[in-house]
Amino acid sequence: RRSSDNSIITDEALIAELKKLKAAAEAEDKANGENAERLRGRGVRVYWLLALTIALDLWDWATWEVVQFLVKPATENSGCCRLADLPTVKPFTGPATVFASHCWGASWGTLVASLCAGGSRDHA
Repeated sequence: RRSSDNSIITDEALIAELKKLKAAAEAEDKANGENAERLRGRGVRVYWLLALTIALDLWDWATWEVVQFLVKPATENSGCCRLADLPTVKPFTGPATVFASHCWGASWGTLVASLCAGGSRDHA
């Protein structure tokens, strides 16, 4: 689906290009020894999530909307990398100290608030 309007992609050339990008990312992960420890290093600081949520007024968005209309466009415009690898996000990452499981249809604001509750905002 297109991140800009959530429409289904039907252009065969675009689908082929996206599949090539996916394969390249998977090959890069394999070549770099992508593993759980490396992924853990891409934790995003809670204070960054809070600042993002306040700045863009994401409190009432569903989690899937944040991904579809914010994360996907940002990463697509940067060559389909991970959000934590974007130059504007990378300074706010580090080894994850908290793991949050969430429901895609739930409120993004509730997720961020729960991460902030009772803990250091410096946690990743």
